[in-house]
Amino acid sequence: MTHTVVEERCKPLECVDKLVVNLWAFFDDAGTGPDSNVVACAGYLALDGRWDAFSSKWRHLLRSYHVPDSKFSMKRYAHFKPPFDGWDELKRRSFMAQALALIKRYVEVGFVCVMRKSDYDGYLSEGVKNRAGGYFSLCAQMCVGLVEAYVAKRANRTVPDQPTEYIDYVFERGSVGAGHVHAAFEEWFGGMDRLWYREFRQETKDSSELHAADVLAYETCKLLRDVLDGKTYVRHPFRTLIAGIPHMIFGPDGSDLAKMDKILRNQGWIA
Repeated sequence: MTHTVVEERCKPLECVDKLVVNLWAFFDDAGTGPDSNVVACAGYLALDGRWDAFSSKWRHLLRSYHVPDSKFSMKRYAHFKPPFDGWDELKRRSFMAQALALIKRYVEVGFVCVMRKSDYDGYLSEGVKNRAGGYFSLCAQMCVGLVEAYVAKRANRTVPDQPTEYIDYVFERGSVGAGHVHAAFEEWFGGMDRLWYREFRQETKDSSELHAADVLAYETCKLLRDVLDGKTYVRHPFRTLIAGIPHMIFGPDGSDLAKMDKILRNQGWIA
């Protein structure tokens, strides 16, 4: 697989005074269970005001369909699990159409990292794997890198330069590998002496913003599984999101991971 950038239709962040920009990036995982051969980290970046508006509308949507905040997940929805059991196709389509419309309306840009677990196992050295902290942790760290590259380009600077925007990175509390992601986050930004501009947070699964990330993470994982199974049809939710807002997608294959492993070892990333 290759690194893909889906170009945006507009440049909303350029219209905001960079000295007061406060951004939030929410990420969720998919495929971390032992029954999955692929894993993904995915999420969205937006201004704090946009997230506030999204959360209000999203919670209203869930209430109107009698879906408790803590019970929403794309996995439950896709497999007709409570509270989505008993829904007919018309109700399912109506709910999903409104959910996707809200995401497209309020987020700025999506970020995705997805890979086969077998590639991680077979092409990374033990030292790099130990330092990465697992499948999801590595995907999450690469997603943070995509965000940093995106905002640096927006501000017409390089990634190592001192940032002028504030970003809060939020992951679901209890996610597999979240501890490794936090440790890597503090090491990366602390070493650049810019931790004051970046925060790492964890929230519970009833977070509306994490629900949006869950939709993207689940659909990305499902897409890669379908591709590996020889399917060519792209599911409606993924097609709708990609067509509606910009996304940066990184899907490293074995050769990509092998190159990454060599670079990290040469840079002294592991002892």
